Amino acid sequence: MKPMIKSFEVGKCYEHTTGKRIYICGQLVTHAWGKTLIGEDSSGSLIPIGDTEEATINWSEITEKTFQGGRASLDEERINGQYTR
Repeated sequence: MKPMIKSFEVGKCYEHTTGKRIYICGQLVTHAWGKTLIGEDSSGSLIPIGDTEEATINWSEITEKTFQGGRASLDEERINGQYTR
């Protein structure tokens, strides 16, 4: 079993015990949620992510390659002209 985390960090990828994967893109201040992390899920949708320890329950850190399902990193794809999104 993968070790659970205590907080999300910008620039890292995570997987929930249910299989959901997210990439933490950054942090914003919004009207709806105040200060919040912004994550990208594996479909490319942006979602607010809680930054409390309770929000990290059942999440573990994964590599960017695992997040992308074994694909090359986005930077590698851009360099090689393969980025299509």
